[in-house]
Amino acid sequence: MRIYCPDCKTGYEINPDLIPENGKKVRCSGCRCVFNVTPADLLPSAEMRRPEKAAPSAGDANSPENEEPPAVEEISGPQDNKNSPAEKGEKPAAETDELKNIFERLSVQTEDLFKAEQELPLPKKIAYKLKQLLGLTSKTNRWLYPVVILVLLALSSYAFRYEIVRKLPVLDKVYQAMGIRATIPGEGLQFQNITWNKFEEDYVGNLEVKGFIANPTDHEIALPVVHVELLDSDAVMLQSLDQIPTMTSLKPGGRLAISIVIKKPAPLTKYVFLTFVSKN
Repeated sequence: MRIYCPDCKTGYEINPDLIPENGKKVRCSGCRCVFNVTPADLLPSAEMRRPEKAAPSAGDANSPENEEPPAVEEISGPQDNKNSPAEKGEKPAAETDELKNIFERLSVQTEDLFKAEQELPLPKKIAYKLKQLLGLTSKTNRWLYPVVILVLLALSSYAFRYEIVRKLPVLDKVYQAMGIRATIPGEGLQFQNITWNKFEEDYVGNLEVKGFIANPTDHEIALPVVHVELLDSDAVMLQSLDQIPTMTSLKPGGRLAISIVIKKPAPLTKYVFLTFVSKN
């Protein structure tokens, strides 16, 4: 049987048994055109002619009856009817097979992983799901998480430095080495029996604040500077004074008497406020 290229009209002799009912893709060896051939397209060899062209004379040596028909190239898979795979940028069959093998291997590996995950014990399965939820299955995240945790720990250790040192006083030296104050001046100390009165000396008005500093805790506390403020009836500060205690620290249960004299106090003084401040 014969078939003809729809582009260049070249005729080919082909075995009809090779053409399935749903057709077959072939390529013209002359113009490289790809077309589909079905059993209905096959013509008997005696009817071989070039359509839409003038029939050659019977004695012409180049007539279709006298020339040896070229062999048609069989191809598989969908192809463009006008261009070759190279012209259309399509992958060769060998590369297509390689990609197919890669996808098949990936599919097998995925099935193996899924099967292995299903066979995990419940604790390991929960841990694996947790890793997936946190993104720890990614190598980038495994490097990123420790950095984030360290930053959060550093920020937390600074924000809660006072609470940390209260629980672990030995860490105060670590904070001091980093130039961070982690203790509140005079924390734990108390003012007791504080009184104040005005008096004159050499015709100069004075105000004396007296009382005690007590240490009710079970550990020794360094004595900071005592800060005194004179306030008016609206709690506006009128005067202030700092005084360093005569002792450097108070032992557990100890008391220290204080007497602070302020010369020429403001006449509008209504309240006296005492607190501790750092020596620096």
